[in-house]
Amino acid sequence: MPRKSPNDVTDVVVERYLAGALVSQIAEEVGLARSTVNKILQRSGKVPQRFAAEAETSTEQLLAGLRELVRYLEQQLDESERENRSLKRKVAALQQSAVKSVS
Repeated sequence: MPRKSPNDVTDVVVERYLAGALVSQIAEEVGLARSTVNKILQRSGKVPQRFAAEAETSTEQLLAGLRELVRYLEQQLDESERENRSLKRKVAALQQSAVKSVS
């Protein structure tokens, strides 16, 4: 049986992938390593579904983590501002007390 050209293999890999076949299934069918099938899909502009799903999940997790961090930092800022106002009042009271004791 004649060996398929690289273009034929790429066409088969992309076609099977778009039809919903898993990378491991395609690799077995065409006799290539999964990493080779992944490279073919990447070069053709197709990202293996597993990686796309992982990237989406990672992005969602990252955004959730960043939102949580923002909430935490906002709480810390609020606490710092309250403490700052309290300290300013104490300093003002001490200054007034010092002025009265000098007079």
